[in-house]
Amino acid sequence: MTALDDILKTEQEADQEILTAEENASSALKKAQAEQQEKIQNEEAKLVAEAKKATQSEEARVAELTKKIADEVQARVLAVEENFQQKRDEVKQAVKQHFQ
Repeated sequence: MTALDDILKTEQEADQEILTAEENASSALKKAQAEQQEKIQNEEAKLVAEAKKATQSEEARVAELTKKIADEVQARVLAVEENFQQKRDEVKQAVKQHFQ
């Protein structure tokens, strides 16, 4: 072998090492991107689940508050109706007494 053959052989080996390194880097990059995408999808799923849970919790709170308000309004309506009935009975009684 001549020195030129050694140089060519060394150059070919270096080219092969460069190709191997590029393939390894490309493979590592694809793997990292896949892992990153998986992590993003997992995080999105967690956020969706947390948002759903928070929404359900808020819906329950609003439903409870709405029921409380409706009960309170109903109690006030009944009180007004009772008061009206009482005043009507008083007026009726006063009219009866007046014409007796």
